[in-house]
Amino acid sequence: MEVIALTAAWDRSDSLVSRGGLSLKELPAGARIGTSSAERRAQVLAQRPDCKIVEIRGTIEERLEKIERGKIDALIVASCALKRLGLEGLVTHKLSFPTHFLQGRLAVVARTGRGDLKQIFHKLDNRKKYGKVFLVGAGPGDPELLTIKAQKCLESADLICHDELIGQIDPQKYPGRKLFVGKRKGREAYSQEEINELLCQAALAGAQVVHLKGGDPLIFGRAGEELRYLQERLLTVEVIPGISAFQTAASAANIPLTARGISAQLHLETGHRVSGKSTGKTSVYYMGATKLAEIKERALAAGHVPGTSVALVQNAGLWAEKKHFTTVGKLDKVKVASPVTIIVGDVVLQLVDRSKILFTGLDPSSLKLSEKIVHYPLIEIKPKDFSIPDLASYSAIVFTSKNAAQAFFAKYNVCSGQKIISIGTRTSKEISKYASVDHQAAKPDSDSLLILLRRLRLKKVLYPTSQLSDNVLHKEKNITKKVIYETRPIAQTRLDLADHAGIIFSSGSTVDAFFKLYKKIPKHFMIYTYGAHTSRGLARRGYKNVQALS
Repeated sequence: MEVIALTAAWDRSDSLVSRGGLSLKELPAGARIGTSSAERRAQVLAQRPDCKIVEIRGTIEERLEKIERGKIDALIVASCALKRLGLEGLVTHKLSFPTHFLQGRLAVVARTGRGDLKQIFHKLDNRKKYGKVFLVGAGPGDPELLTIKAQKCLESADLICHDELIGQIDPQKYPGRKLFVGKRKGREAYSQEEINELLCQAALAGAQVVHLKGGDPLIFGRAGEELRYLQERLLTVEVIPGISAFQTAASAANIPLTARGISAQLHLETGHRVSGKSTGKTSVYYMGATKLAEIKERALAAGHVPGTSVALVQNAGLWAEKKHFTTVGKLDKVKVASPVTIIVGDVVLQLVDRSKILFTGLDPSSLKLSEKIVHYPLIEIKPKDFSIPDLASYSAIVFTSKNAAQAFFAKYNVCSGQKIISIGTRTSKEISKYASVDHQAAKPDSDSLLILLRRLRLKKVLYPTSQLSDNVLHKEKNITKKVIYETRPIAQTRLDLADHAGIIFSSGSTVDAFFKLYKKIPKHFMIYTYGAHTSRGLARRGYKNVQALS
């Protein structure tokens, strides 16, 4: 099952309903207050330790009846529940207690793989307004050991929260707002609870947020706590791995940690233990697809019980990635092909799996969908050697893609006083790295852009674009098309599309490239597009039920 839509919060507050209309402060000592929440219990007793908390279950009407029958003196209930039943008149007063982020929201839950239902409920899903949190591994601190994916993520981030142990990596070189959240022994800029909430609130506001962490986020860091906190609130989180300290140290000393014939195991342990808590253990096995019965026995010998959870990850990090779940006791019954990494331990229970969506364009970093985005580019960009000798004669330059902006400003880093016009937010964000945007179309498509250009009544407009560009702008006499880069299809490896839930087309060229490779889109797929032109191209092929992205 998965949540396919989450509505906006209606009313997140708690209310008190009491006999005689008494407030929490006015209730007599020993008053019986009904609640089924451990958190509400603690909040009430913090203000009224002289009252008695009564565990209470049942429908709202059944709980209210307990007040009428004298079983309890007051009841704490979500305000939205009373409102939905038309019972808000019973509220004595709203309480100031902090409540869970999801209170007052409705969730639509469906079986996984039901792209048709996701398509229906997409408009109701408030999460499309949310941003996204990336937990990014900075590696050991050498800027040259920062991954390319981490680099792209930092370049597109609206907010970069960075830790202490990031070495020579300088967050200031990236355009987003920076915030130091590091902590070292004895001092900290923010508590972990504050960091969790900070990441949450920034994503709720629609920001792309990076928490830049030393080494790898999932090895002896606090990323697990941040993951759990954000996923419990149905926010989208992605982890970008980094090179860990143990790998760097071994490389620096030329030590083969798993030398053939010498060492077949690698055990990682932290010097810091959580006082009074069991640390448990996690076992990871490489290259074990044909040795599952043997690995089962090794896991049992290592102290794992038969019911311990196991995740088998095939082709980890690649387009063809697949996950299988079982237990130690049933590990030998699994059929799986190489390459596979086997993770054994209770940490597997922390996993929140997401549907996979293929992104066929060039840069998925700004996407805010709740699914896992698999970058599967079907086109590539090749810059052309170009020149515009009469550049100063144009009164405006119009950009319809990030690629056009990048190619143009790589050649001309200063404009000659022309107005800069953009098709949409993603293109504007790229342009703003080089120049100010004077006007942006109301919708990210060429039709809306043409309406804007006509309203501005510009005499001569330059339109830098690719050789495949074909839209309504080309028919305007005052607009001059200039090919400054080429868009070419990529002959990609065919995937098993049954493992994915949908696809995102960034342009008509990605649509054409997909149909050359696959001939048709699976019925279960959700289909997202950028721009009306791309949607119309799909409609001509018989695919009309698509969702437009801005």
